[in-house]
Amino acid sequence: MLNSVFEKKDHKMHHCPYCPYSHRRKYNTDLHIRKHTGEKPFHCDMCGRRFSDKSNLNKHAITHLIQSMNRVDT
Repeated sequence: MLNSVFEKKDHKMHHCPYCPYSHRRKYNTDLHIRKHTGEKPFHCDMCGRRFSDKSNLNKHAITHLIQSMNRVDT
């Protein structure tokens, strides 16, 4: 039983069709593939800027929040 905890599972690898990159997580491979294709499916509703990763969009959205807070302060 204890050995089974430490045995590595045979994870399916997801491969990039453009280069030798591969990863166990499909999302990481999809994100990597966007570097080759230039796809940016996430867009900012405030300014229209596009991003390949949702986390980058979320970081960008903070800039709009800060700008709006600065406008209120002045």
